[in-house]
Amino acid sequence: MTLTLRRLDKNQPFDVASLQRLLEQGRIYHELVHTEPLSPSAASDELIDCPPGLALEHKWTLGAWCGDEMIGVVDLLRGYPEADIAYLGLLQIGEPWQGAGQGRALYTEACNLARSWGCQRMRLAVVACNQPGLNFWLARGFIECYRKTLEGYRAEVIVMERSL
Repeated sequence: MTLTLRRLDKNQPFDVASLQRLLEQGRIYHELVHTEPLSPSAASDELIDCPPGLALEHKWTLGAWCGDEMIGVVDLLRGYPEADIAYLGLLQIGEPWQGAGQGRALYTEACNLARSWGCQRMRLAVVACNQPGLNFWLARGFIECYRKTLEGYRAEVIVMERSL
């Protein structure tokens, strides 16, 4: 399966609808980690959600496409929370396409993008009750930095980091 990556545009209805469809294909994940149901505006919200003080142009949400179907998404913040860090906010493969190496491929592309920005480390947070996600990140060499509680999640989040 050949993947094409493209930065999603919050002003393009096709991009927003494709991302919403993908997020809806991840209901098992969503119900595992979130306390609230998936919002009908989840895609629109994802495309503009940025930490305070970080300009939206530093947020890269890339759709992974197989033909006209978005099968995955990766969200990466350039220079957050420090200039040499890329923060991976989301990496999700639609449930019909999981288990075929697409997550690893998308992660590799995120690393390549972060390196092209001059970042030396990647950071992310995984919800502690998401054992498959935690296993995925541990297998990629991420180590725990600290834990914290965030509203809207079923368990604490584990902030993890690794060198690029």
